[in-house]
Amino acid sequence: MNFESLYKKIKKIDENNLPGEDSQFKMVPSIRPRISREEINKTNPTLASVMLLVYPDEVGNCNFVLIQRKEYNGAHSAQISLPGGKLEMGESSIDAALRETYEEIGVKPDGIEIIASLTNVWVSPSKFLVSPYIGVLKEKPLFVKDSYEVDEILEVGIKEFFDDSCIVEEMVNSSYVKDLIVPAFRLNGKIVWGATAMILNEFRDAILHLE
Repeated sequence: MNFESLYKKIKKIDENNLPGEDSQFKMVPSIRPRISREEINKTNPTLASVMLLVYPDEVGNCNFVLIQRKEYNGAHSAQISLPGGKLEMGESSIDAALRETYEEIGVKPDGIEIIASLTNVWVSPSKFLVSPYIGVLKEKPLFVKDSYEVDEILEVGIKEFFDDSCIVEEMVNSSYVKDLIVPAFRLNGKIVWGATAMILNEFRDAILHLE
């Protein structure tokens, strides 16, 4: 799928008819229960947002960008994620996604076309409620890595992402779980699991269900 083809499909995504949690929970281990929005709201979650940034390469193929976070003393140390983070005081979730994208990978907000949002994701280890946005650039950006938070910028080919062979089961370890088998994506040789995999799978299903 080239950039123009995917761009046309993204423009058709209906935020009122998303695959939602049914799609997201395909990438969740069976031990994790579903939690109602009422229960989530009782935890007073920290609001955050992320950017699924899609763009063409030099020959018209389509990519999106992930980051590998630095190792740190926290729940998501060294994990693969979408650019993003928590909202600042008085900030909208879209503005936060744009700001964090600029801070973490150096892509300025004025070139990004926000086309759609996906279903919010509850991240229980860090108590974040994450709003994902799909943004599009019409040309390949020049990335500038935030050396404090980001260990590596990963440019993922859409062709690889839509190949079923990238969906795997893998044993993972983190600060809050040990030796857990999870559904995941293997992209650019990296294992993408947890909330990021949930968001990516809803995006994948949304595109695949469009004509």
